[in-house]
Amino acid sequence: GSDSSPDGNEDEDLVVLRYTSAGTPDTDFAPGGIRRFDLGGREEAQAAVWAADGSVIVGGSARSPGPCSEGSGCEEAPVLVGFGPDGDLDHDFGSDGVLRLAALAGPAEYSWGRDVEDLARRPDGSIVAAGSAPPKGTTAFLAAVSPGGALLPGFGEGGIVRERQPVPAMQWITGIKSLEDGKLLAAGTTDVGVDESAVLVRYAADGSLDRSFGAGAGFVVVDKARHANGLAVDSERVLTSTYAYPRSKLLELRLADGAPEPSFGAGGVVLLPKRVSVEAVAFAPDGGAIVVGTRRDVREGEPGVVLRYRPNGELDRGFGNNGRVGLRTPGGKEVSAKALAVGRGGRILVGGVSEGRFAVTRLLADGSPDPRFGARGWALTFAGGWALTSPNGFVRSLALVRSGSRVYLAGVVRNGGVRVVLLRFTANGRLDPGFGRGGRRTASISEAAEPKAIVPRRGGGVVVLNGGPKPLLFFGRGKVRQRSVGLPSPYVSNVRATVSRGQLVFGWNGFVPEIHRSLPHLGRRPLSGR
Repeated sequence: GSDSSPDGNEDEDLVVLRYTSAGTPDTDFAPGGIRRFDLGGREEAQAAVWAADGSVIVGGSARSPGPCSEGSGCEEAPVLVGFGPDGDLDHDFGSDGVLRLAALAGPAEYSWGRDVEDLARRPDGSIVAAGSAPPKGTTAFLAAVSPGGALLPGFGEGGIVRERQPVPAMQWITGIKSLEDGKLLAAGTTDVGVDESAVLVRYAADGSLDRSFGAGAGFVVVDKARHANGLAVDSERVLTSTYAYPRSKLLELRLADGAPEPSFGAGGVVLLPKRVSVEAVAFAPDGGAIVVGTRRDVREGEPGVVLRYRPNGELDRGFGNNGRVGLRTPGGKEVSAKALAVGRGGRILVGGVSEGRFAVTRLLADGSPDPRFGARGWALTFAGGWALTSPNGFVRSLALVRSGSRVYLAGVVRNGGVRVVLLRFTANGRLDPGFGRGGRRTASISEAAEPKAIVPRRGGGVVVLNGGPKPLLFFGRGKVRQRSVGLPSPYVSNVRATVSRGQLVFGWNGFVPEIHRSLPHLGRRPLSGR
């Protein structure tokens, strides 16, 4: 069996229990009849087979030691463990009692285990183990093992037979940008032919994969077993980030082929400060990188932070406190930073929420708030309701964009119902009285959602929500028009959008009931919204 470690950590250990013929714990075997074996990580037992002498082979799985969350890079592998008649590890079996099926090891996934699920002993004393392995449980396997715990080379390939089981793959777009010639670049997470990993995908103008990207594949894996978050492009480079605890990564790649940019950080990768979760990224005018994030090192709230890096990936020591600015209003209130835009002259616009108010600040080159913007560098606006939060209390995303001298911010509030609020600010950070009612437009929506993009237009703009039955909101001079993405489905999710050749281009996931999967799509719509 397996049980939680008695020292209170997150590991689980293998346990052997022995009972007397009367069904009571055998205290001659161990106190309480239980012996525990820590193999260095988190182990689970799934199957066992006994020999006539009382020895036993246990099959299961083993994970990396310590805290191990899905997608954090910890590894799991099917294992066989041998115990002698006395209940001790059989050190003549495998390596000190343990045979790890390393050929089937990979990233741990909570919903799909890499483990041995059944065992059978053959007449010659060898063992056949059966089980499955991800990604997504798509590989069934048989492994033949000698009595001494060695894989039998004459069985399958190196002692293992694999049977692939195809299942519908998953893909999520986390950012999309338009390129020259109508091409599109998307950052996302996928398990198409790989373990769930962060990828960049390039599409041709007709929506097909651009095979000139990624050595003919049309995509590149930028970080294995990670989730992509954030996307920015310039004429030659791509900036994205991937999440991992306790340190996320900032990655810079070449736009032409998706290869890492060697002049940035260590081979195109910069490790962010510990416990900083990325909300948005952008290129600075000097070619460096700007990151808006959230510090997860506090028990309550989600204090915002802005990081600025030089083109070589080093923190810009002339920005804030050694390249880092913590966000607080002039009254000292904490700001949850959610959105980013780079303004004229390299000034940085950051959007967030502070105590139920939408907050926008403009930072100068040294990281200080621009005193010519709003009040002491901040525009704070109560939008007629409380900014929507997720179940854990964190503020949902906002959308922020600069168009000429104006700044647009979109968020969602709850006040009885749920409403999308679109704000427009003048160049000095004041609500624009010529826009809607006192600088704001609103629209009721049927359920909670998150703004992911704003496309400014004369008299209004288009706000793209991340999901719902009608995630496209067209704010014109009259009534707000709500539109679906065109899929014959009552609900879509994970919507992302950009503008290409005068059209709104968007990607989304639509649920397909027949296969119980949410599949990715691309679509286009004229900006007229009709």
